[in-house]
Amino acid sequence: MIEQFLSYCKTNNLINEGDKTLIAISGGADSVVLSHLFYTSKLPFALAHCNFKLRGENSDADEAFVKELAKHYNCQLFVNHFDTNLFANENKLSIEMAARELRYEWFETICSGNGFNSIATAHHQEDNAETILLNIIRGTGLKGLTGIRNKTNHIIRPLLFADKAMILDYVKEQKLSYRTDESNFETIYKRNKLRNIVFPILKELNPSVVKTMNENANRISKSYAFYEKHSKELLRQLVHNNSINNTSTLSISDLINTGFPEIILFEWLNSFGFSEDVIQNIGDALSAQSGKRFLSEKYELIKDRDLLILSKIEPSFSSQTIFADTKQITTPITLNIELCSVNDINLQHITDSAIAIDASSILYPLTLRPWRNGDHFVPLGMTKQKKLSDFFIDKKLSLHDKKKALVLTDSKGKIVWVVGYRISDNVKISKQTTRVLKIEIG
Repeated sequence: MIEQFLSYCKTNNLINEGDKTLIAISGGADSVVLSHLFYTSKLPFALAHCNFKLRGENSDADEAFVKELAKHYNCQLFVNHFDTNLFANENKLSIEMAARELRYEWFETICSGNGFNSIATAHHQEDNAETILLNIIRGTGLKGLTGIRNKTNHIIRPLLFADKAMILDYVKEQKLSYRTDESNFETIYKRNKLRNIVFPILKELNPSVVKTMNENANRISKSYAFYEKHSKELLRQLVHNNSINNTSTLSISDLINTGFPEIILFEWLNSFGFSEDVIQNIGDALSAQSGKRFLSEKYELIKDRDLLILSKIEPSFSSQTIFADTKQITTPITLNIELCSVNDINLQHITDSAIAIDASSILYPLTLRPWRNGDHFVPLGMTKQKKLSDFFIDKKLSLHDKKKALVLTDSKGKIVWVVGYRISDNVKISKQTTRVLKIEIG
């Protein structure tokens, strides 16, 4: 098995000469075998053990076992205790997901402070088969059928060449001790249900089902690599990123013309946390009226005429007060403010985003706030009031930009500036102006 281990690591470029690896060790057979393979192969490593405090004395016994193992290998050991139940409750996570988040965050901390090149986990072929089946049950694209990758950034999985039988044979051959986690036999967890109930049935249909699923995953991975390369290139052509308002837009007509709108939507939006069900709803709404809004945990997608507009959900904002001596504000946008002589102003540098207004025409304090229905002002160059909603229609603002629009008002509530778009005609510089207020979006 040692030869297969070294060959697998070399072929897949998992460990380079001189690399220092942090091994995630529970004390179970899989991670014990992984650490023994590193030790026997004389590869530099250290151990990291998480005590999740989920199994009382047994959790503490696992920790004690790992400490003895580290002494035997004369290697560095990191141990951390977690209140997993509390973390799961506070973050509304399953115990499995809570444990995963806690351990990987801690592993990253260890690596950054101790010069480790990679984190090694003891995933094997049964784990891979279970993951593929879980992905199918939850709903997945092609990527979910590729299973667990042997390398993701600096996380490596050097045992994916081995099945459970091979691991247990190695345990017997090397006379290794290990800890048994009784919770692995409980069916309250989805993965355990698959392992203890579903896979025994599948093995009745195909005794080599785990091997077959892993071989399928390897074949699909090659197809997915081709698919991923071309889908990313297509997305680069279709999706337009706007760094000014931090949005990404996709033309619905261009999307439909690809012939594969559902696939393109999945590849675009899945990485932003949109579930398969929500993505399906977005696909169904492509021909619906404007204004449809779809949410993931951190992002929103708005259908606006022929566009799908993706943006990050920002914290709600009510207002910001600006006094006569305020030089800068940074919430929700950065505004740099300066009072100066009219002689110091170069009118050629004045834009809708860098304004200059007659300082004598405004009354402090000023207020920066979101626009509201019913707001109106006299746009620069006009003589009559105009509703802001009509002004936005004339400017052909998207629903996203309308939602984000801000106004600057004086102490009487009159609009001085529709931020980034137009000042009021009432505050323009005239021949009588001596002092100017410069405000620039920074």
